[in-house]
Amino acid sequence: MRTSADLAGLGEKELYARATDLGIPGRSTMKRDELLKALTAADRTAA
Repeated sequence: MRTSADLAGLGEKELYARATDLGIPGRSTMKRDELLKALTAADRTAA
């Protein structure tokens, strides 16, 4: 699991790839900040 600080250091492509791996719905229309929030929330629920 990555911290939000780790995720913040990633580019939009890397965030999108991680969102794809996690199956986050709506990711194709999300901007970088939205991807970051969705990934952070997904990491919290997985923990």
